[in-house]
Amino acid sequence: MKVLQLASGDLWAGAEVQLYHMVCSMVLLPDVDVWVVLLNHGQLERELKLQGVTVIVLNENDMGGLKIATALWKIIRQFKPDIIHTHRIKENIIGGCVAKITGCKSVRTVHGADEFKGDPLFSKSRILALVDNLAGRFFQQRVIAVSPELKEKLRAEYSPSSLVVINNSVNVAYIENKSLETINFKKNKGELSVCFIGRFVSVKRVDLFYELAKETVLSKAGSNIHFYMIGDGPLWEKVKQRIYTDKLESNIHLTGFVSNTAPYLKLMDLLVFTSEHEGLPMTLLEAMALGVPVLARKELTTIAQVLCDGQCGYVDLGVDASAGSSRILEILNNKDAMKNISMLAKAKVQEEFSITVNVQHYIQLYRKITDC
Repeated sequence: MKVLQLASGDLWAGAEVQLYHMVCSMVLLPDVDVWVVLLNHGQLERELKLQGVTVIVLNENDMGGLKIATALWKIIRQFKPDIIHTHRIKENIIGGCVAKITGCKSVRTVHGADEFKGDPLFSKSRILALVDNLAGRFFQQRVIAVSPELKEKLRAEYSPSSLVVINNSVNVAYIENKSLETINFKKNKGELSVCFIGRFVSVKRVDLFYELAKETVLSKAGSNIHFYMIGDGPLWEKVKQRIYTDKLESNIHLTGFVSNTAPYLKLMDLLVFTSEHEGLPMTLLEAMALGVPVLARKELTTIAQVLCDGQCGYVDLGVDASAGSSRILEILNNKDAMKNISMLAKAKVQEEFSITVNVQHYIQLYRKITDC
């Protein structure tokens, strides 16, 4: 079977890391040949090439959509894939259209909920989202959600028969190895570390994380707690200014974009999810694999399910900063419970969310669609 993966490659975040592990596992299968087409040079390209994967970059900074589509058509004629697997909006549209023209089967993975629903109706982002939706409906055979919760959200946009769930997964050995990388991180004796990892966008509720961090460090019990916000995005400068204005630089830290978050994550006492919604975040699985306890809002139903509704993590963050701060202090003061939860979480992720199981599900789906 020949598989063509089409992705942006401009970032090295959850979706890109998941794609990297999936491709690296697929190329090891004796009857599967995988090519990857990216629209940007970057870390994903470098990491894949290090593993001997065939990678072609159609640089969107130098090529318009029509040129990319034409170049992709030529690649398909050369490689003759049985299926094209796309990721993210632009790749979905171009890949779906070219697949339809060439008669090739195509699927997409939706890695998270639409971040642009709040944009003006006739904005560029909303128009692209509409075209993306049409491509998924009429040009692609399956829409893959990375969690049951995300599948339910997509029911309003796609036919039930086209929707399937294939959970994200993690390569535990890889993450453990990456966590050993040396970083410039000083943690004094008695200090506790709590972190947010992700894009600085409104859907991630970075405002809520900042407020609960602020309330915690200003309390008598929180002076030894440090909060780390790892990542970047449109709201990064705003958060930076708030830290400066509130004079909290000694306890709330911004790292900026970090290509390998594993060494930081391993040193944390708690990872917090404040998002309005999530699929199945790679960061969640990586934290579990590294034995780092997780605290999330109960409204994040997929995360709550993965954490066994509180047996393998904490799912009672609360809806405001005061409740979140109180819960963080309570959790950090119970070391025995944290140790037990981290052990259970690590066992669960190894048993149920391995990359091997994930790839088997994808290959089964490819074969079902293509009859290969």
